Amino acid sequence: MSENCRSLGGGDFLTHTVEGHVVTFYHSVVCVSVCSQANYNHAVFECYTAKGCVEPGRTAAVEWKFSPLEAKTYLV
Repeated sequence: MSENCRSLGGGDFLTHTVEGHVVTFYHSVVCVSVCSQANYNHAVFECYTAKGCVEPGRTAAVEWKFSPLEAKTYLV
């Protein structure tokens, strides 16, 4: 993370960028917790990169682990 990284507080995630500035993002994982509770408290989805910063002209990867219990459609 950049030393210029700023916290968004308690929001979901940043939805816009400003040219020439560091962008901070935060992905709310509330829906992931609800999905786990509906699946016997098994962590079907895990977000390894729930927050971070993106430098100007760069990209950021958001890493997820998907661990289904059965063959069905999972929604978050």
